[in-house]
Amino acid sequence: MSSEKIIEDLGENYQYLKTIAENKIEIFKLQFYQKMYASLGKIILSATFFISAFFLLEGLLIAFSIYIGNILNSLILGFLIGFSTLIPINIIIYLLREYLIYRPLAHLVHKKLKIDEE
Repeated sequence: MSSEKIIEDLGENYQYLKTIAENKIEIFKLQFYQKMYASLGKIILSATFFISAFFLLEGLLIAFSIYIGNILNSLILGFLIGFSTLIPINIIIYLLREYLIYRPLAHLVHKKLKIDEE
């Protein structure tokens, strides 16, 4: 083999490798953007759900407080009782945060990564 042929073959191999590397980078970018858009959509959907649920629960809490206030003939006591129900709920959520928040989120992330790897 002549040295020109070897140099030509090396040049072709280099171009093939360069093209493969560029294609892999483009595929990675596309997969990244796809995951990003899916995650962004889920975040927006979740935020919309939680905001709606928050306003619904606040309305129910205010209605409950007014109802208790009418029964006790004191709106102040009604609101005090109504909003004091949030204290044990918050304490329970805080104590069970590992099971209610952290583990389900870790499971979702692990499941999403496992699906994307296949």
